[in-house]
Amino acid sequence: IIPFRHFNVLANGSKYNFSSFKSQFKLEVISLFKHIPFMVMLLLWIFIFGIELKDNILYGPYGIRYLPTTGAIIEEMRAMKFALLLLVFYAAELIARERTSNIQSLIYSTPVKNGVLWGAKCLTLAVLVMVLVTANIAIGIAVQLFNGYDVIEFSKYISLYYYSAFPFFLFIILIVFIQNLANNKYLGMMLSMIVVFAFSFAPRLGIEHFLLRFASVPDLQFSYFNNFGHYANAFNWYMLYWLGFAVILAILTIGMWQSSLQLTFLDRLKSLPKSLYQSKVLVVISLLIWISCGAFIYQQTNVIGRYQNKQ
Repeated sequence: IIPFRHFNVLANGSKYNFSSFKSQFKLEVISLFKHIPFMVMLLLWIFIFGIELKDNILYGPYGIRYLPTTGAIIEEMRAMKFALLLLVFYAAELIARERTSNIQSLIYSTPVKNGVLWGAKCLTLAVLVMVLVTANIAIGIAVQLFNGYDVIEFSKYISLYYYSAFPFFLFIILIVFIQNLANNKYLGMMLSMIVVFAFSFAPRLGIEHFLLRFASVPDLQFSYFNNFGHYANAFNWYMLYWLGFAVILAILTIGMWQSSLQLTFLDRLKSLPKSLYQSKVLVVISLLIWISCGAFIYQQTNVIGRYQNKQ
């Protein structure tokens, strides 16, 4: 016999999962901003990046002084490899939070779905990225104002939430996938670090083609004549290509999510076919997007563009 309150939860499953998602997300975000090391690293980042941006923008070769235009600033701050280190560290903390507190049996005895927990943790890491991008924008505007340049182009700064943040959103899905594979927090952190560094420094490892470098795109060059111009089109195609792959990783992560009932990697691997079958439509769509975008990019770069590596 199912108690009435349990029957009510099952009958209103979507409402229950949404409430669970809000509660979990709120808990994760509060813990993030109460984490003293995060605030220290954020302040350190603002200080170091502010000095670096000022030196790179204002002072050129032979003592030439430049105007701190918005276009020049966003070109300097678009890439934030420092954020990857924070994502690896905090992803390990978030994924292992229940195990560290030894409350995983209590959490996973509730009817909350794995996708709710996965979504709350990924969205919390996305908030971290948004905070870093916002801090960068504030630094850029401060550099302009302190140097007497009052032409603040907010629309160009807002574009950083796409051109700078979106690749990191894809990296969040990859890092959470790797962290979830390892039962040990520090092992998952080490594996994530290895993979992230391998993709970040892929050209030095002989991997130059962007079809093989996760969430990486050719350098975006800004111009006041046409903004990012044709670079934006290439960026969109590469992001769509890697988004298709990231959705597949997300489905695999949710299907193999660590719980109190699935303690070993093999136990979680056995539950994967059921998860893939339940999400078969999304899997097929993601595969089609990934393969078709990859074929289009290959046609444009290798066939029409006659791609050649450095060698």
